[in-house]
Amino acid sequence: MKIAFFGPRKIGKTEGLSEKVAGAIQNLIAEGGANIFLFGERDEFVDLCYEAVTQFKENYPQLRRICVRGRDELLVRSRMEEYTARYDEMCYPEAFNGKQIVPVAACREAMIDLCDAIVVYRGGNEAEINNVAAIYAKKCATGQNKMVIDLT
Repeated sequence: MKIAFFGPRKIGKTEGLSEKVAGAIQNLIAEGGANIFLFGERDEFVDLCYEAVTQFKENYPQLRRICVRGRDELLVRSRMEEYTARYDEMCYPEAFNGKQIVPVAACREAMIDLCDAIVVYRGGNEAEINNVAAIYAKKCATGQNKMVIDLT
């Protein structure tokens, strides 16, 4: 089972939210058989989810952390080492072939298409771009009959 995460750029991390994230991921692993976790843009909520998955990976070494993005030559030259150290794998969706720069919204849509379930959090400023993305992701995933876990 593949899981993607969507939330606001800034979350004001709290112990309660950290516990919700860890509980949702634990349940997805134990009850849903989740073993692949898709990460896109780096923001505080996605980083919180990444940290939780990384902790679970100590007990579940089969878990895979995958970064979904376009083939950006600038990234390849400047930050690929950082990404390959952080993630188990890089994913470049077929829809991005031939494109060096892929809009963030296209990456989000690709992640929704690739996953079986999404975890969303809508906190803070409702107009903030990643909060809008979380709301959009929830709507698209629901329309595709994918499981949605809303931690809001």
